Amino acid sequence: MEIRKLTPEEYLAGEMLESLSFVFPVADDRQEKLEKERYKPDRWGFFDEGGRLAATLTNHDLPVYLDGNIAPARGVGGVASDPASRGQGHVRALFKHILMADRAEGKLVSALYPFSHAFYRKFGYELCYEHKKASFPIGALKAFKPETPPAARMLTPAEGTAALMPIYNAFAKQYSFMAARDEQSWARFAIAEPRKAENYWYVLSQNGQDTAYAVFSFLAGKTPYDRTLWVRDYAFIGKQGLDDLMSFLHRYNGQAKDLQMLLPDNLPLSSLVEDASAIEISVAQRPMARVLHVENILKGMRHPAEDGAYSVYVDDGFLPENTGCYAVRYTKDGAVSVTRCDQKSDLRVSVQAFTQLVFGFLSLEEASYKPDVEIYSNEAALGKVFHKKRLFMLDFY
Repeated sequence: MEIRKLTPEEYLAGEMLESLSFVFPVADDRQEKLEKERYKPDRWGFFDEGGRLAATLTNHDLPVYLDGNIAPARGVGGVASDPASRGQGHVRALFKHILMADRAEGKLVSALYPFSHAFYRKFGYELCYEHKKASFPIGALKAFKPETPPAARMLTPAEGTAALMPIYNAFAKQYSFMAARDEQSWARFAIAEPRKAENYWYVLSQNGQDTAYAVFSFLAGKTPYDRTLWVRDYAFIGKQGLDDLMSFLHRYNGQAKDLQMLLPDNLPLSSLVEDASAIEISVAQRPMARVLHVENILKGMRHPAEDGAYSVYVDDGFLPENTGCYAVRYTKDGAVSVTRCDQKSDLRVSVQAFTQLVFGFLSLEEASYKPDVEIYSNEAALGKVFHKKRLFMLDFY
């Protein structure tokens, strides 16, 4: 058997395997489109002893924010195996290989969107975020009334996405788990000619200063005017940016009946509109993540601005290089030291629960209900370190 990156000539074979695995057709012109795509993630394949591609996945280089800093990370997608040879450990071997490679390259986190949470827990992944999708009549946005209506400009293919980057960066860095998009990441987004567009791209501004942007499309309804405006991507700067964004979307009140968008944890939309019952909140996706390098992520985490210490033992059955006890010391000046230790730890967790604590999806108190979390001592310090954090995520892979 062999595990390696696919060559560009093998990309279509990988997509054909996805087609067999997920039971969907591949378009006749897919090879041509693959060759033209600007953004090309790493595509990996497991080849059996006969040289046949038996499993595949894509690995996107997509760093994420953690406590306001950037953590090197990758996002896994397109995991597929041939139904004819499924159940022989090919996907497991593929994950073992790419996670070890990512760790060796200095990546701290791997994330994915699972078809089954139970399946990916076997590889150390755990639920780390729940997308809150808001659905409501677009007329509810009349409550947002900036003193001056924002100026709006539609982006064209020639302009590209450069204008969006500073708005996105200012918005995204306040949320852990949000993608820290670089120029390569932005290459995933292609702006189409307006007359052919399925997605519309607008930048909003006040007095020449950009305050927000929105990327949206329309989902068909029973009639041409019974459509839903789906906000695929957006960012805003402060309250002014939020008012500009929402008031602009309200302009489509005559072209769509409803609006859907994902909400960050700190946007209390139900409290900002006239009728709270108009806002329906549901969970859209439940992505997973796993820490790849415990020591380095402990060093990169934000700790309390005081002198303190704690120890944590992490069990990682899939990447045993992570397994062990870590003694952490931090100071009011922001210095953090992490060393391996053989003492009895204050806290013992699986790598799955550790990942939830690192990103603040669970507080220490919430995690204490889990069977893979044991708190022995120093609970006051641990509670200050592992607390709920502001989370959001808009990227898919």
